[in-house]
Amino acid sequence: MSAGLVVRWKKQAPDDVTKDLTQREQFSSDRLDLNEALVREAFQNILDAGAPDRTQPIRVRIGIRKAASPSTRFMDGLLLKIAPHLRACDISVDESRLLAPDFLVFEDFNTTGLTGAWDRHDEGGWNGFFRAFGASNKGGAKGGRWGLGKLVFTTASAIRTFFALTVRHDDAPPTPLLMGQTILRTHNLDGERYDTHGFLALPGEDGTIQIPCRDEAVIARFREEAGVTRTTEPGLSVAVALPREDVTGPHLLRFLLDNYFFPILDGQLEVDVDGTQVTAATFDAVLEEFGGEELKVGRVARFIREVGAARAAPPAAVLPDGWPSAERLGLDEAAVERLRCAYKAGKVVIVRFPITLRDRDGEVHKTHVDVALRKAGEGEKGGALVVRNLITVPDEGNRIRAAGSYVALLAQDAPVVAFLGDAEGPAHLDWNSRAERLNATWKNAGARLGEVRAAPRKLLELLAPAITEEDPAALIEELSVETELRAASSPSEKKRKPNGSPVKVPDDLHASKPKWRLQKRQDGFSITAGPGLEAGDLPLRLRVQAAFAVPAGDPFKRHSPLDFDLDNGPGISIKADGASVVAEDAKTVVVTANAPEFQVIFEGFDTRRDLVVKTRSLPR
Repeated sequence: MSAGLVVRWKKQAPDDVTKDLTQREQFSSDRLDLNEALVREAFQNILDAGAPDRTQPIRVRIGIRKAASPSTRFMDGLLLKIAPHLRACDISVDESRLLAPDFLVFEDFNTTGLTGAWDRHDEGGWNGFFRAFGASNKGGAKGGRWGLGKLVFTTASAIRTFFALTVRHDDAPPTPLLMGQTILRTHNLDGERYDTHGFLALPGEDGTIQIPCRDEAVIARFREEAGVTRTTEPGLSVAVALPREDVTGPHLLRFLLDNYFFPILDGQLEVDVDGTQVTAATFDAVLEEFGGEELKVGRVARFIREVGAARAAPPAAVLPDGWPSAERLGLDEAAVERLRCAYKAGKVVIVRFPITLRDRDGEVHKTHVDVALRKAGEGEKGGALVVRNLITVPDEGNRIRAAGSYVALLAQDAPVVAFLGDAEGPAHLDWNSRAERLNATWKNAGARLGEVRAAPRKLLELLAPAITEEDPAALIEELSVETELRAASSPSEKKRKPNGSPVKVPDDLHASKPKWRLQKRQDGFSITAGPGLEAGDLPLRLRVQAAFAVPAGDPFKRHSPLDFDLDNGPGISIKADGASVVAEDAKTVVVTANAPEFQVIFEGFDTRRDLVVKTRSLPR
């Protein structure tokens, strides 16, 4: 018995094309962690689906449901029916796990659910979710574009399978609909060739459309066995069967905080991750426990709250058209002085930058982006973020050089949201001026995207010109020991800033013999005395920072204690001989060498990831 659902899989015709879904790599790669991909894709779709008449925040529940016992029979062995297809694709899973699977559940509330027809093809949400691949029914201000979001759910599943239970806000009476999907590759089974997509749906003849289950008893049993809480509330519940072991609550929390802090702090989103409540009120406490180092100190969160309060009033200035080439961005001297005074006083300054877009039909769209800017406090480095609608675009934030300031580029007006959405790839990490969809929809797209990217830099140059220049001393501190030694061995090779002017290398870097050495080990690194260390140099104090490499941005800012913790974290061993070690935080220690032949060994790091280490001397 299959409890009302069966496995339906389309056989391929001889002239059908063989497909292997390499698009999965978009959601699990060196550039994008699977946990982050899950958070970004799931929440992007959830925020797109907010109920139009809602007066409360969108609520999301993420639960990890462990199987109750080995004797549990999930929906009378339904998943056993996909086992032959899994084996045909070289996926081997013990039968007991198919009978009693764990589930990762995403549920959203105050949302619309999967609207549109479910018994025929149309342009609605149900068909876009289940029956469209590589094509999307979204556009305009919606976050998604690529029709690949469902792949992230199957990528997170060891058996590439998920179920969806939805109640639509426009159904009267509300009627839950249940269907599942498995996405593999084209495969051979018992002499037949099968397509990539299998459905867990009601029985039906080959060639007929897949129909969801509406039986109350079947759906009640599914809710109980999969850990789904939805009854008749509008929205969508996705249950990922047999989630991969590297998908965990703490990791999902970390990336939720990293990527969706803006709607949370803005009061538009509330999330429960396996019992941990994340709201505007609890944000700081959750951040302290689970956040990455860039957000953990709370300063960026504080800036976001300040921006939210400042946005209640009109912008401090609205620039005229032609600002990209105008002197002082087209403002008079009195206006510039007012903005500079506010900035110097530590206030949040919001300036609106008009953007004129023209689509391929010739229609003109007058739109804008806002840039919020505040001077960083003493001892703070500042930071930058880019938000399109409610989703952050992290690699674009990394492009902004904002040392000494906090900067937020906010694109939330509908035309510019649509424009920038067309510039993003499936993972929504950055903008591409050569994106096919962008240039097929908009005229002079590259120039307009350049204006959007230039807005933060232009405002920084106007209000805080000093901070846009490199600090030579700071640049040297960021270099690794090996890089410093290479510089010292070639003093005639001039270093240059990005703008072409020389960077002065401090005289003490030209010493021929280094005072310490940083060396790689199999699962870590060591710091030892160098040939230039003399008794008069002791005690030698060094600040040591370590982080795993990231594809873009500062690895030290993106470090999380979940990666490793140098402050008594599990798995990391620090052995010191002739030196003492004191931790400052999860990624930073201070080494004090007291003997001329000192050695400190750091071991226990994940050998599958590249480790970045930097050291610099401290005053005695």
